[in-house]
Amino acid sequence: MQFHVRLHREVVSDDLAGLPANIHSRILDAIETRLAAAPDRLGKPLTSGLGGYRRLRVGDYRVIYVGRGSGIDM
Repeated sequence: MQFHVRLHREVVSDDLAGLPANIHSRILDAIETRLAAAPDRLGKPLTSGLGGYRRLRVGDYRVIYVGRGSGIDM
């Protein structure tokens, strides 16, 4: 089952825009291929104040997300 990924506008305008192009494309590729395919199996659950969220490691970076039904919010 393929999940629909929703990126918050600040993720696009602030976080991803400030990264080098090669890192930017690696992160988007990981989101579109790995994360959209199996968000509940690939990401590691976060604890404490971020309970319910998960993280996916992409090189030296972490993608923080939460699954909502058939979608993923970042």
